[in-house]
Amino acid sequence: MVKLLVAFEARPARAQDLASALALLAAQSRLEAGCESFQVHRVAGSPGAFVLCESWSDDPSLRAHNAGPAVRRMAGLLPALVEGAPRVTRLEPVA
Repeated sequence: MVKLLVAFEARPARAQDLASALALLAAQSRLEAGCESFQVHRVAGSPGAFVLCESWSDDPSLRAHNAGPAVRRMAGLLPALVEGAPRVTRLEPVA
């Protein structure tokens, strides 16, 4: 299983637009083969900060997702919606 955290910081006055775009990305991603979980969270106390929590069955599923239309669409929207690049963290199980 592959687990990722992906953090975004919205541009000023674009937090709701980013939230809507991430919600659509989540809905589309949940329909993809290999998606086990895809959640969007807002960081408590930081209205413009968002984190995706993703679980994929394997690396090929994640690669297909990253090359697919939902991610391509989101990539086109990001420059207008976010400050800086998304921060991607791949998690490894400990216990």
